[in-house]
Amino acid sequence: MKAPATSNPYQDIKANIEGACQRIAPLWPLKHFVAVNPYLGLRDQPFWQADQTLRNITGEGLTMPRPYYEEQIANGRITQEDLDEALKEMHSIWGVAQLKQAMKQRSASRNVRFPVFADAMFADDRRDWPGFVVERISQYCAAYFDEGQAVWSMPWRDEPMYQGWLKFMHFD
Repeated sequence: MKAPATSNPYQDIKANIEGACQRIAPLWPLKHFVAVNPYLGLRDQPFWQADQTLRNITGEGLTMPRPYYEEQIANGRITQEDLDEALKEMHSIWGVAQLKQAMKQRSASRNVRFPVFADAMFADDRRDWPGFVVERISQYCAAYFDEGQAVWSMPWRDEPMYQGWLKFMHFD
């Protein structure tokens, strides 16, 4: 009898890291950022799934808040025909009347951003840890990906990014 194949945990970690990296739009060098879709990492998901993913992580999705659409319907910018066409495109079994009725019902749940460690620290001592973390990561990335604009170059640019960061953190 053949022994069952075991999964290599390092391969799983590597695959997860690779998957996470594919969700991050390339920002450096900065000159390439202007042409990059900020939602590049969600390109494999249908629009509504990407919307829900962002709502789960950030508390905000890809669409405007419901009152915006209610206002657009009320002022005629979104017409009955637009609503009917959208329902058909989504292959919905609803009609416009059912959609309007559903829009009147307010959702009790609110999208809440997925908390990260810095958020938990902020909740504990009320210091701006999220801002601090973003600032430090931004400064490190600016130095690491600098293309000669800075007066002093980072001494660990030849290191892989994370290894360079570990050395940088000893002096930060």
